[in-house]
Amino acid sequence: MASLAVQIGASIKKWLHYQFIEKKLNTVFGFLLMAVWAVVFVYYLVFVNYLFAIGSVVLVMLITLAVACMLYPYFGYYFTIILSCIIFSPDRILGSAPMPLGMAVELVTYFTFLGTVTKHQLKQEIDRSFWRHPITVMLIIILLYYTIQAVNPSLQSQLGWFNYYRKFISFLAFFFITYCLLNSKERIRFFINFWVVVVTLLALYACKQQIFGFAGWEMRWIMADEKRLELLFQTGMMRKFSILADPAASGVLFASFMVLLLILGLRTSNMKKKWLYFACAAINLYAFMASGTRTSNIILLGGILFYAIATINEKRTVRFVTAAALGFVLLISLPIHNPVLIRIRSTFEGSKDPSAAFRDMNRARIQPYIYSHPIGGGINTCIPEGLVYSPGHYLASFPSDSGYLKIAVEQGWIGLAIALTFYYLIMRTGIKNFYRARAPEIRMWYIALAGFVFGLLIGQFSQIVIGQYPTIFLFYGSAVVFIKLVKYENGNRQQDNLQPL
Repeated sequence: MASLAVQIGASIKKWLHYQFIEKKLNTVFGFLLMAVWAVVFVYYLVFVNYLFAIGSVVLVMLITLAVACMLYPYFGYYFTIILSCIIFSPDRILGSAPMPLGMAVELVTYFTFLGTVTKHQLKQEIDRSFWRHPITVMLIIILLYYTIQAVNPSLQSQLGWFNYYRKFISFLAFFFITYCLLNSKERIRFFINFWVVVVTLLALYACKQQIFGFAGWEMRWIMADEKRLELLFQTGMMRKFSILADPAASGVLFASFMVLLLILGLRTSNMKKKWLYFACAAINLYAFMASGTRTSNIILLGGILFYAIATINEKRTVRFVTAAALGFVLLISLPIHNPVLIRIRSTFEGSKDPSAAFRDMNRARIQPYIYSHPIGGGINTCIPEGLVYSPGHYLASFPSDSGYLKIAVEQGWIGLAIALTFYYLIMRTGIKNFYRARAPEIRMWYIALAGFVFGLLIGQFSQIVIGQYPTIFLFYGSAVVFIKLVKYENGNRQQDNLQPL
């Protein structure tokens, strides 16, 4: 009996393999199975519950997407980036409560990760130099530090820590995937051009919002919450946010990316590309001005100053900085008064600005707490997460505003030191390899991405910039490019791995 059961099991397994794997249901059995499924689907749709039918379709789509991401990692990689741009729109369109679509981005990242590690050709990119690089080492140290934060004695909610920790794991997976997939100069070029297209399209939509107004579903979403309306309507203008999380997230992305576009336009020798980059920079300029995010103005100035210092010996830099300085003076001094320009000019009022004065007071008030808590008060304990996860915590009513301040109060001065070291190593790698490289195109990519990253680090002083979708993906992607791009300068790597995967 036992041997008979084994034979029957082997026969069934062989039959299933033939039907599903070899013939892919292109058989009589497959046609019958699909027919039965269609009848069941229609029956439930009409007579039982239409949600079952919709759920079935969604489930099939999700399974197909997961398989596609595993079979074609490049598709999964760029789909992850696009998905991170659109996850904020469904709840606005439907008028529903915020949906946890960030988890969908993480799931797609993990499916793509699985597809990457199962491709031997891609996995070969992970060698000793990857694990020994200071940026990778710092990411491992950060992961260990976040793990220790789970037992922080000041932490009141493990759920808040877990959600942050889970998200960081997905960022690590994205960093790993990027390192494997950007395995040639051509693929790095495509990566940069892809971001130029995506961010410019996002900026174009923000320009549409500024010129033609919000869509009906956007206005309904804005007016549905009084606090939301108060946040968006300031100094006589409605702040625009494209399809991203909020005006701050969009303004910071557009401003820092404008720095990248300006540098690409200045340094490329192709006149067609030069004017295309400048046109995209103008679109991003208008978009970040429409966001009303004052941090964006500092990011733009900081990025230009960084580029000027890095390339001060070049004549084109002197001409560019002179033109930029004249433009800035005209913008500040011209007797033109509209809400957008008033918002920009308020950035440079210093202590006269009530918002800046309030932030300075907040920072002074929290300093004793930072000194007395070397590992911080616990991850996700400040506003707004603290009100959700740890409403009774000392930090639950503290508005950190600054990204650096949030790290200092939640992770302590030890966590802040680790984060600053990580940021330093990224910038050091990019700047060092910029001066080391000789090919003009590679030098252009290095300094452009370094200007983008530097803009984000400047923005961290007054906003929580690093960690938001989709900006975080370009941040980690830039770190990978800083590490790998110099390897492809002399063509000593095969141009390589360009067959479809």
